[in-house]
Amino acid sequence: MRSGAWTSSGIVAVTTVIVASRLQAIPVLAILYLLILGGFGSFKLWRYWRSRP
Repeated sequence: MRSGAWTSSGIVAVTTVIVASRLQAIPVLAILYLLILGGFGSFKLWRYWRSRP
């Protein structure tokens, strides 16, 4: 499951880079990158919070 998640996130990252380079929109890429990082962090935090007894 973990490798599958890494693969899907890698595909999303590559697609985002390709689209951003096509649009030449570096600020959009930076914002998307921050959103993905923030979402991943909050998801990990939520999972940790749920796993607590």
